[in-house]
Amino acid sequence: MGVSALTERKLREAMARLLAGQPLRTDGALTKENLAREAGVSHASVHRATDVLLFALAHPRWEFVCQPTYAAYLNLIEARPTECRNTAQW
Repeated sequence: MGVSALTERKLREAMARLLAGQPLRTDGALTKENLAREAGVSHASVHRATDVLLFALAHPRWEFVCQPTYAAYLNLIEARPTECRNTAQW
């Protein structure tokens, strides 16, 4: 069970606006709720539009990189400093 061509077009246009950071009806956060509001369709329609959701998963807007601070991970790094230096150069 999918969605109509019109609904899919609305969702793709809304996704493009959200990815470009130019929302018309939401705060711009890339969520399914905002996608539904931006497209003017129901939340259920977003879940039925699997092609649009798969596109969103394949094209993330941000890549999160964080510095680990928990001790177990830091101990692994300290145990192999040369490997970490070599990896950091890549």
